[in-house]
Amino acid sequence: EHCVASYAWSCARGTASIWSLRRREGEGPDAQAFTPLLTIEVDPRTRRVVQARRKRNAYPDAATTALLQRW
Repeated sequence: EHCVASYAWSCARGTASIWSLRRREGEGPDAQAFTPLLTIEVDPRTRRVVQARRKRNAYPDAATTALLQRW
């Protein structure tokens, strides 16, 4: 529920890279459910995060910011 589709052309040209940070639900290696936490835009030239948003373009909260920093 955000505008990530508008970045398709930038990704195709190689000027943006879009990632999804998700949390695995359940336990063990067979856990199949994932909860989306953030959609992340990375500049492929610098490998830096340009922006990160939660559902409906909300800014990351403290917990998801900490996960993004670890990533």
